[in-house]
Amino acid sequence: AESSVYQHDWEVFPYVMASGTSVIINKNRWHIQSPHSVLIKNFISKGNILLDGKLYPGYSREEIIIPKGEHILSFSDSAAGQSNKDNSLRLIGISDELIYCSRISNGIELVYQSPARCLFTLNKLPVSIKVDGISADLKMIKEDDRFIFFAPSGKHSMELVQ
Repeated sequence: AESSVYQHDWEVFPYVMASGTSVIINKNRWHIQSPHSVLIKNFISKGNILLDGKLYPGYSREEIIIPKGEHILSFSDSAAGQSNKDNSLRLIGISDELIYCSRISNGIELVYQSPARCLFTLNKLPVSIKVDGISADLKMIKEDDRFIFFAPSGKHSMELVQ
């Protein structure tokens, strides 16, 4: 139980949760393999974040959300093509397991799995949300410049349109 964790152990909790994860860094390419979603420190302020060779929408100023599985995280200059550091819709936080996340022409497509409701945070308010292909009106809380949504439990696909 949460109440049985010693106060001084909370600071190592993220490392325990990331057990089973391997990261191999080779210059501008990171090979990441993890049985769970993991957060990696976002250390770039300019350029593009790519996951498996595609512009990736799952990051905040502080962290990059890596879905479970095997992935290649890479970085490139924005001069090389379209930038994802613009005003595009981004997934900046999620409370449960992120299985898939990709940028689509007008927003984000993602798949998550959660034993209870799943909270996900976006950098801007989407125009529409579809859960499993059906338009959904999810409960939302605005906190500063973030929008937190309450999504249903279970495994679901979502389309978030900006």
